[in-house]
Amino acid sequence: MAAPPPRRANLPAVRKRRPSFAGMALPENAIGWAAFAAAGTVLIGGLWLGQSSIVAAWPPAARLYNIVGLGGLAEEAPGAGLEIPALSPRIEMDAGTPVLVLEGTVINKSGHTITLPTLLANLRDDRNVVVESWTFRTDVERLSAGASASFRTRKERPPERVRHVDVVFANAAAN
Repeated sequence: MAAPPPRRANLPAVRKRRPSFAGMALPENAIGWAAFAAAGTVLIGGLWLGQSSIVAAWPPAARLYNIVGLGGLAEEAPGAGLEIPALSPRIEMDAGTPVLVLEGTVINKSGHTITLPTLLANLRDDRNVVVESWTFRTDVERLSAGASASFRTRKERPPERVRHVDVVFANAAAN
């Protein structure tokens, strides 16, 4: 008598389930790529949305943002957070030559350290038209939050038609 055939379980075959989206089967590596893309998006979004905080904490980051083409968001107007509360102009004579002397103070009103931009002195006539201007720098390169820096600049033989004087923060592109 022949041996009976081995008994087999009469169970249906279990197929390995593959991830699907709306009934479409996705390749097995698609989930890994999707996770990678999501992590990258979160990282880039954080760098973009936190740009001002990052630049405030580490000012050289502004240059990196400019390199990758996101500099417009990081850049602020020259002198943002800085103030020149008062300006003291006076004329002195130096060996018979009139010299306009401008003295003032720059105060950092922001909550972080700022690199001081170049200052621009404007001499204006009675119609407020700039008749002469020049740029100068303070002795201090960086100013801590709440700190101040004095400046002093001189102009020999200022035009006689000057009626108003102001000092503003120069645009870096204009220097």
